[in-house]
Parts: sequence; C-alpha cells; structure tokens
Amino acid sequence: MPEKDWMLLVALIVTVVLTQWMRCHKQQFYTPIAQNPRMEGHVLNRKYHLHTKPGVNYRKINRWYLAASLGSFLTAAGVAVWMGYLAGAAAFLAFYPLGYVLVTQIVARTNGQVH
Repeated sequence: MPEKDWMLLVALIVTVVLTQWMRCHKQQFYTPIAQNPRMEGHVLNRKYHLHTKPGVNYRKINRWYLAASLGSFLTAAGVAVWMGYLAGAAAFLAFYPLGYVLVTQIVARTNGQVH
C-alpha cells in the first residue's frame, strides 16, 4: 500500500473514532424520548418498549453501540489493508449492521441493564 494511502487511512480512522466517541459522549446513539423525540422510532422503543422499563442505563447502552460501531469499522479497516479497499468496504457493510443487531438484542434481553 503506498504511503499516501496509509496516511489517508490513518486520517479516516482518527476521524471516525473521534466522531463516534463524540456521538457516544453526547448520547446520540440512544437517548430518552424526552431528550430526543426522534428516539420514539428507535427499535429499542418501537419493538422492545425499553422506554417504559425502569432504570435503563443510557450511558452504558451508548457505550455498547460505540463498541459495535468502532469494532466493525476497525475490522473493515484491517480487511482493507490486508485484502484491498473493496473487500474492506464489503466487510464494513457486513459487520456494521451485524454489530448493531447484536447490541440491540443484548440490550433488549437485559431490559437496558447492560454491564
């Protein structure tokens, strides 16, 4: 991989990590409906009715979504370095929804009491 490509890949990784961390810090992955009315359509509220459960730990739920997001992105970056950009893009498109589905299932089964 040429040096210019490495620099672009590192810049992309740093940008994605920082923006996703800021989303987690501001609790933009999942927040109470009172804070953000758009969360009413979130699968955790629509399908699992998590907004009606007592003691939901929003901070930890956001950290789980952050881990799923960064895990899928960093895996895709590794695949891109190892196998090429197209394979990296395909890995990201495969792992990103899978991570979100797994985290949603974990959060739903624990009623928002994730550890």
